[in-house]
Amino acid sequence: MAGYRVPGGLQFRPEDSVRRAQFAKMMVGAMGLGVTEDLTSPVTDLGEDALNDLYPHEYVAAAYAAGITLGLTPTAFGPFADITRAQMVTMAVRALDPGRLAAPPASYTGTLGAFSPDHAESMAWAEYNGLLDGLQGFGAGWDPWKAATRGEAAHMVWKIWVLR
Repeated sequence: MAGYRVPGGLQFRPEDSVRRAQFAKMMVGAMGLGVTEDLTSPVTDLGEDALNDLYPHEYVAAAYAAGITLGLTPTAFGPFADITRAQMVTMAVRALDPGRLAAPPASYTGTLGAFSPDHAESMAWAEYNGLLDGLQGFGAGWDPWKAATRGEAAHMVWKIWVLR
C-alpha cells in the first residue's frame, strides 16, 4: 500500500510498524507532558544523546517518569524494536491511569482473556473502557504479539486524546 499523502509529500503508511521510542513520543505528546533536555531515565540502550535533540532520550525519559513505560528490563527500553500491540495497549492504559479509566468488574475477562501475565489486565481495562472500540480487526483472532501498525497507533492516540 502506498499510503496516504500528508503535507510536505510525506506518506502516512498506516500498515507500517511503529517503533517503541516512536510510540513513547506519541504517548508523551498525547498526554501533553513537558519534555526538556534535563530529563533522564535509567535506560541505557538509547544510543548517544545528541544535545538539542529530545528524541528519543528525553521523550523516553518523560514516558518513564510518568509511569507510561517500565522498559523491557530495568535498564533496557528497546527503542528501535517494533512495539507489539500488547505493549502499545499497556502503555496507553498506563498513560490514562490513574483516575481516567473505570475499573472493569472482577469477573470481566475481555475478548483476549488471560493471554499474558504482563499485558492481559491492561488489555481488559482498554477494552472495557472503549479504547479498542473501532480498532480495525480487533476481536478473538487479533494477535496481541504482532507489531502494532501506524494506523493502530493513530487510533490509540486519538482515543487517549479524547479521554485525557
